[in-house]
Amino acid sequence: MLKHAPKGLSVLLLAALTTFSHCSCPDDVVLGKVAFQTDMWPFQGHEEFTFVNATGEEISFSGSTANVVQNSRITMEANCGTLTHDEQLTYYDVKLFSFKYHLNTSVYLSYFYKIRNAVEVPSSHVDTVLYETFDARFVNTSPTVNPTTDDYLTLIISDRGNSLTSDITTMYDDFRVISDTTLNGVHYHDLICQTKNAGFFYSKIYGVVLFNYNEDWWYLKR
Repeated sequence: MLKHAPKGLSVLLLAALTTFSHCSCPDDVVLGKVAFQTDMWPFQGHEEFTFVNATGEEISFSGSTANVVQNSRITMEANCGTLTHDEQLTYYDVKLFSFKYHLNTSVYLSYFYKIRNAVEVPSSHVDTVLYETFDARFVNTSPTVNPTTDDYLTLIISDRGNSLTSDITTMYDDFRVISDTTLNGVHYHDLICQTKNAGFFYSKIYGVVLFNYNEDWWYLKR
């Protein structure tokens, strides 16, 4: 015990304890909860989507509600001077929405909402420039595919009233909107596709409606 330790050692231990008490971090500070302001995905996560090719062959993707909601946080300030700790942070509580629909263990469609802070390394919680993104993907990670197929769209769906820099907006401008088109005999309005890859189409009403898989085109069966 400290009272039986040599006098010199007691002084060192007391100094160490004093230093530790001065360096301890304060408790977390929760600034509030942040809710999404937009809705790009009208489903619940457990639906089944069937696609058909030109010969009438069908494939179906199904999901699970277990993938729907994830807890997350937007860190605004590290009270101890680093963003690497999981504790003693100033942050906003958020809910990330993630939907994944599988054809099999290697092939799936995914949809992902995220709220981001335009200030990458905030110095305080005053540096709050939040915006929302939505990501839709067709992914094929089969061992026979090299490289992995990853057709996707990532869009800014709300600036939440903030003024975003051109560096932010140019990260998400590789898309175009087709106001009217017909795919496999079905008429659509306002389909979104990549500028450089016009073979992956997304609808705010129906989700992904067209993609390429196994050297064939697959259309949403409605």
